[in-house]
Amino acid sequence: MISISLDRKPENVQKFQQEKWKMPWMNVFVEGETKEKVTKDFEVREIPKPILIGPDGVILAEGRALRGEMLENTLTKYLH
Repeated sequence: MISISLDRKPENVQKFQQEKWKMPWMNVFVEGETKEKVTKDFEVREIPKPILIGPDGVILAEGRALRGEMLENTLTKYLH
């Protein structure tokens, strides 16, 4: 699982992780010219954007399916 962050500084992501949600998976910080392409390609509408990727590289779930109470259900679906 990865999360895509478009925050202005990497420190903002770290602060969010420390104070609100640990997100114990890879978090990608996107900045500069790459930001527009990534937001379009991955349809980023909210940050951080969690994406669950299968071992074959296929996106299994993203966004709301990986937030709050739905997170555990989604992970159970794909990890069992």
